[in-house]
Amino acid sequence: MKKMIYIGITGNRDISNKQSTFIKKNIEHFLKKSSENKNLEEIIILTPLADGVDRIIADVVLDSFSDMKILVPLPFSEEIYKNSFGKGLKINNISQAESIREYEDLLEKIKKHNKCDDIYINLEFDKENYLNQNIDEQRKIRNEQYALLGEYLIEKSDILIAVYDKNREIKKGGTIEIVNKFNLKMNQNKKLFEINI
Repeated sequence: MKKMIYIGITGNRDISNKQSTFIKKNIEHFLKKSSENKNLEEIIILTPLADGVDRIIADVVLDSFSDMKILVPLPFSEEIYKNSFGKGLKINNISQAESIREYEDLLEKIKKHNKCDDIYINLEFDKENYLNQNIDEQRKIRNEQYALLGEYLIEKSDILIAVYDKNREIKKGGTIEIVNKFNLKMNQNKKLFEINI
């Protein structure tokens, strides 16, 4: 039986077209090298499919790596997650409706690519409690859930791909925090691949 290698994805959401081209080229090169040992390993990509880096890398896998599987860990219920799409983006000024459509299109492609509808990993989330909170409390819960997603990626990933601007502020559950925590766990079996943008 093949050994499973999990590659987690974390990265910035607001990506320019120029950065996207740069990321795709680097990711394709890295994944080609990673898949050279495919007789011994099955590679599974873990991507939450948030705006930006998550989707760019999913596209690269769908276009060029038919032997890799993609799984989608969700930080909260899908309808609440979709509500976070397209928000706070300044460079890639995609509307929420466009972002949701992009996400749903990717899900359909991933199901065909994996030859399986079971692509989600649902993290623990109390939707009822969330809906009963005020806006500030809901924001706190979302940040906790992003942190939980980060912890999941740190624990599960043999390789973590992090694509980010090192000069951004550190946010709870954000890429820089995830990278910092992953660095503490790195050993011969866990590797970090960084692309700085």
